[in-house]
Amino acid sequence: MRQINSVLRDYFATALLRLVELPPGVVVSITKVHTTADLHYCTVFLSIVPDDQAGSALELIRRRNPDIIADVVGHITFRGVPRFRYELDDIERQASKIERLLDSLPENQ
Repeated sequence: MRQINSVLRDYFATALLRLVELPPGVVVSITKVHTTADLHYCTVFLSIVPDDQAGSALELIRRRNPDIIADVVGHITFRGVPRFRYELDDIERQASKIERLLDSLPENQ
């Protein structure tokens, strides 16, 4: 499964770059892809910066989903096409929040 997820991640990244026109200053990274063992479902986890643009960028990606899937599936042979969905991966946002909290702590002298 790890190899399938890795290949899907690469193809999704390429498709996103080619097919989705993001607003200036918005960066989307595919942090991971999780596919069920039966290959019926595939979840693509995205990190979107800046945070305040995450909702609109995710909506753009979802609108282009049929084109993205057609592009990805065109490179990989599946018995049946999995159902793809996108989720925001908030690990980086949580890490950033923790860093800000740590930075705000007074230093012990």
